[in-house]
Amino acid sequence: MRTVARRAGGKAGGRAGLPRTPNLAAARVARQPILNRSAHVIGYELLFRAPQAETAGVLDDREATATVIVDGLLDVGLLDLVGEHLAYLNVSRDFLLSVRPLPLPARNVVLELLEDQVVDDELLQVLAELVEQRFTIALDDFRFTPETEQLLEYARIVKIDVLEHTGQALDDLVARLREQHPSVSLLAEKVETREEFVRCRELGFQAFQGYFFARPAHVRQPRLPSQGLTALGAMADLSATEDFDELHRISTRDVGLSM
Repeated sequence: MRTVARRAGGKAGGRAGLPRTPNLAAARVARQPILNRSAHVIGYELLFRAPQAETAGVLDDREATATVIVDGLLDVGLLDLVGEHLAYLNVSRDFLLSVRPLPLPARNVVLELLEDQVVDDELLQVLAELVEQRFTIALDDFRFTPETEQLLEYARIVKIDVLEHTGQALDDLVARLREQHPSVSLLAEKVETREEFVRCRELGFQAFQGYFFARPAHVRQPRLPSQGLTALGAMADLSATEDFDELHRISTRDVGLSM
């Protein structure tokens, strides 16, 4: 069963008559590199991680995404997290419908739609809006179904789990995507051996992710506790912006949104 780590609340006591200082907490973000065909880093997937945890332990996908954005992109900083590379963020249908507009720089992030989402007119509408705003959409753990075929119209990247799809099944999936949607870029995830990397390159994958290259690494950065979805609600007072200085100005309405 997946669980969500509760946020540290409360404030530290101080001397009488002095301001009380909020407790510092560890950033709940890990990152795993994404590489190109030459094995050069082109981006990082940002993942929710509770302090001291090795796996995500996520029950609420909306809150997990909000935590990654607030802890990572705002508290730590996009440049410190990914440098000049792209930041891949896991998003769910509920998150995309709840946080509009997204207070994120479209040119610096890839929105990775989680698998097994309800596909309906509401989701397709918000995806169309995001594409119009120049966001890049990726489909996580892709499988062909009548529902996921509708999503391919909006996606520029398709991630394929190469531990789940092996042998002829992987060949067939890649061939079908190439035939029906030649413009999408294929990303092989869960690549664990050199042999898998070489085979995926031969199949025409453009990007790669997995333990063969690196495991997710925790971001070691102190931060002030803040409620993720509440924080994003304040940040969404702006239209989607590429100015993180302006996001920082808005975040200071709540001491828990900034250092």
